[in-house]
Amino acid sequence: MVKVFTLGLSSIDAGTVPTDGSMQTDANLTNYGYTNQNSAKLAMETPDKTEFHAEEVDDPVLISQKAGAVTVEWDIMNPSPETLVAFCGGTANKSNQSLTDNDRWEAPDDVPNIEKSIKVTPKQGFIVKLPRANVVGTVSGNFTTGELLLLHVVATALKPTGTNAAKKLILEKKSAS
Repeated sequence: MVKVFTLGLSSIDAGTVPTDGSMQTDANLTNYGYTNQNSAKLAMETPDKTEFHAEEVDDPVLISQKAGAVTVEWDIMNPSPETLVAFCGGTANKSNQSLTDNDRWEAPDDVPNIEKSIKVTPKQGFIVKLPRANVVGTVSGNFTTGELLLLHVVATALKPTGTNAAKKLILEKKSAS
């Protein structure tokens, strides 16, 4: 058995969720900006469990478990208007039509339901894949010279659906480069 040490971060990419339930291909994933140092994390919650006890014995006679949430979180330190649309919804546009790129983001009136395929590539070790995830982006920051305005993204794994449905969380050993 090979032991795998996973550390560092090379990139976090996202793309549309394929209709067949598989993981999006690398060619269709986009990197949306730099990840703020020490902000990226994977969390797998402990399953919720319900114990059933009988009057005649002290120990449970049955335990029922329900999977806990799997999340990937990170902060994007240089979000573009298009990045804000990808993770928060809303619209990106130009404040002046003579501009070539969008320079304005307008928040949506209602919170949208956004789904993406997420791929986290470390410097070494396991690549983390969420074939289908609900993503929520929030903007925050302090207006000081020592801090940036950040886009905080939380991707919560969902059960993939479709004819070629993958598992909700995939850890795949990164090939040596």
